[in-house]
Amino acid sequence: MEDRGVATGNYGDSALFSTILHLLARRFAPAAWVRPIPVPRHRHSCGPNAGRATNMADNLAPQPNMRDLMAAVAYVLLHWGWLEAEIRERIESIEPDRQLFKGSLWGHWRSVEPEACQGVQSDIQTLADIRNCLAHGLCGARADARTAGEPHVVCHTSAGHRLFTMSELERAADALHVARNNVRDGRFDRLGGETGGNDRPS
Repeated sequence: MEDRGVATGNYGDSALFSTILHLLARRFAPAAWVRPIPVPRHRHSCGPNAGRATNMADNLAPQPNMRDLMAAVAYVLLHWGWLEAEIRERIESIEPDRQLFKGSLWGHWRSVEPEACQGVQSDIQTLADIRNCLAHGLCGARADARTAGEPHVVCHTSAGHRLFTMSELERAADALHVARNNVRDGRFDRLGGETGGNDRPS
């Protein structure tokens, strides 16, 4: 006679089998016989352990790496390029035939709009200093998530090595963005750039 496959106890996944038994019990057994499955509750946000899970999640957040640091460097240089592009457009709108490829762009602007150029240069001296260091003296970088120090780059200058942290680079890029918008809109009274430093844009 053909064996019809009487159950022998091999039910495959034990977890699935337990779930099936539980459902059958809920369907056919009296309610008093069925033990409810406990549902985990969220802990209240008070007491000595309050915020512990959140703090652990914060600690697991990705830390800035070398790629992030290099992106901050690139943003400073890119925003500087955008600032000079706005200056170039202003010069060309005033003197379309001026040969800007000869000499310094800032020198051309000083000849065309001396007061505007002087106001911008006096407002962004520190930003120009940072840009010049990155463009002409970048020689090192460090971004190690295993250490507590902030990612930074190192630039060689005539006065020795200078260090710029990632947060300093981000602030410089933001300030250059403001300066570019003000040059585009013709606002030269207050560009929002940091003051200080002695280097002129090169």
